[in-house]
Amino acid sequence: MWNGGHIYTTDLTAIGNVGIGTSPSYSNKLEVYGNVNIQGTLSASTKNFVIDHPLDPENKQLIHSSLEGPEIAVFYRGEAQLQNGKAEVVLPNYFEALTRKENRTVLLTPKFDSHEPISNLAASAVQNGRFSARAIDQNNPSQKFYWEVKAVRADIAPLEVERLKTEKEKK
Repeated sequence: MWNGGHIYTTDLTAIGNVGIGTSPSYSNKLEVYGNVNIQGTLSASTKNFVIDHPLDPENKQLIHSSLEGPEIAVFYRGEAQLQNGKAEVVLPNYFEALTRKENRTVLLTPKFDSHEPISNLAASAVQNGRFSARAIDQNNPSQKFYWEVKAVRADIAPLEVERLKTEKEKK
């Protein structure tokens, strides 16, 4: 159905390349300029971003690919510093509502300047949207560190990592 520059359809088969918001590309089957919202699952063998290279935008592109795993998860990261051998890190206020309580992980990496002593660190479990870090020793009670928290999303059913192919997928 044509409506003032908009096409509405419930079934569309396209032979060749399709451009949405642009002319069709000769190298891509589908090229979209603008935002895309998918209410469902997007599956691909690879998922990349391609941007102009920040150091040579005229001549180069920078391409990165997704880091993937067997769960639908989120991560948060930052920097903190011990005070008297202890620190508390507060996560975003929505963290508890967004994530499952089980299998949350905290990674800590000590940071150092060339001549200061380094303390080994340990982390508590994440509870109530926060975790504590502590020096295992007292080499540097003001140790700076990087932190990363990973957790599985609570709003989506766990990912089915291995499944049998349907007859259609076998063809």
